[in-house]
Amino acid sequence: MVAGNLLEEANPSLAVELVDALTPDVVLRAITPPQPGWDIASITTPVTAARVATDDLVFERGPALRVPTIAFDGARWVVGPIDASGVRQAPPISLAWQQAWGDLRLTIDAAWSLWGIPASAELTGLRAAERALDAAGFTVEL
Repeated sequence: MVAGNLLEEANPSLAVELVDALTPDVVLRAITPPQPGWDIASITTPVTAARVATDDLVFERGPALRVPTIAFDGARWVVGPIDASGVRQAPPISLAWQQAWGDLRLTIDAAWSLWGIPASAELTGLRAAERALDAAGFTVEL
């Protein structure tokens, strides 16, 4: 589905595409712009789901906020951003792909403290993803 915006109205070749899932085809389309001579593209995920080991998650900073978890496919997940009265918590994990002049960079930002606790299941999972990227030939910068 293509969404109209001011940038698109000014230049129809700069369309914003909204998708339900990040499939390999979507990533490929986003990092290979159709415009000749234009070799910069990016993808960001403003809403993400992340696997968690707990089913009782409470934000401790700011107003106490219990975060619902979703059971799906044998695992528990949280989805963000979380909106509460006057407060917006960033998504648990956000992703950004940036392709510029032949270089591809993936930034994984773990915004919630669960992914920073040593020996937590969440940090262990994040480190496993980093190892998988490294094994696939990508350079991991921490």
